[in-house]
Amino acid sequence: MAARFATVVLILALCASSHAAPLYDEYEQLFDLAATEPPTRIDKSCMARKVHEALNGITCPTASPFTGVTLEKDRDVHVFALYGFETDLLEIALHQYKEGQVSRVHLIETDKIHQKSRGIQKTFSAWEKLKHTERFNQFDSLVEGVEVKAKSGHELFESEQSAEQEGSAKVRLQLNSNSVTIAASIDELLSLQNLWYLRHCEIAARYTVFGSAIAMPMGKLGRLFRTDWPANGYAYSFNLPTIYIGPNSNHWFQRKFQAPNRDATLYGGLHLTCYCYPPAFYIKTVTETEGDYPRKPSPRDFCNGMDHYMQECFNKWAHRTRSYRMEDEKIYKVPVALDCNPDRYPTWYGREDPRMNIIKEKWCK
Repeated sequence: MAARFATVVLILALCASSHAAPLYDEYEQLFDLAATEPPTRIDKSCMARKVHEALNGITCPTASPFTGVTLEKDRDVHVFALYGFETDLLEIALHQYKEGQVSRVHLIETDKIHQKSRGIQKTFSAWEKLKHTERFNQFDSLVEGVEVKAKSGHELFESEQSAEQEGSAKVRLQLNSNSVTIAASIDELLSLQNLWYLRHCEIAARYTVFGSAIAMPMGKLGRLFRTDWPANGYAYSFNLPTIYIGPNSNHWFQRKFQAPNRDATLYGGLHLTCYCYPPAFYIKTVTETEGDYPRKPSPRDFCNGMDHYMQECFNKWAHRTRSYRMEDEKIYKVPVALDCNPDRYPTWYGREDPRMNIIKEKWCK
């Protein structure tokens, strides 16, 4: 009897410990695979030079929404950014915001995988895994991780919009009437010049929300994608991020694909969607809001097709892209970390990433 009782106690203890232990599921495994740090170090001297070139002698513009007047006191600029799994793109974005003197980046992470038809529970926080690493601890004072509960349904972007609503309620408490909030996904980046304008320049009182015009190279620098949501006069532009003045207490910080006040557009930046580094492309494919991946995602499933993903990514939207032209200079602004580090992010330049050898050895034997 005592032996039977001890066995029952042991089984209950094992069950309890298995429930208490964090689940290392296939999505977290894929995140860790994709988060392998590039072997080439950041070129900080190039970045310092590029920042100086971009901002040297800059003055406040007179074109809407600006008045040409320089503020006596700098404005707080906040970034309200939806974030999922994109480690390299997060690094590029945080360097851009750090160099652009942004006050705070609020990373909005949901508790669901974004694929609309599944509503799969996300078992980990990507930022919590990254923030104490050598690669990201330099951004600790800049970034606030904001975890939210997202609704999942069959409406496209329902999960993202519910995340924006809950995240807005948490973030707006930190804002004042003169704050600027950039509502974006983590891969939608304004130029350094635009970040400077938002911090230092007076904005006409009639503009409380307006949009942007940034380029979309779709995985390879030197080309532009013809989007479904362009800014006026630029068919090969994307009308995000959306800019809000003040705490926006009556609404939420929604990324508006057709922003109001289209005469007050900020021109210049890059949308780094369709990143063709094979692990990033695979994770995007199996989690994207618009998709419905037919198989169970896993490192093994990734390994079975990884030799084809980069070229597949380059070709996926080629029919809607064209090469860069001088007329695109106004909207086509490459983030400083990406501009200065072609060997750290080589697939943006059409080249193989040396991390693939590391990944094959560690994950694909």
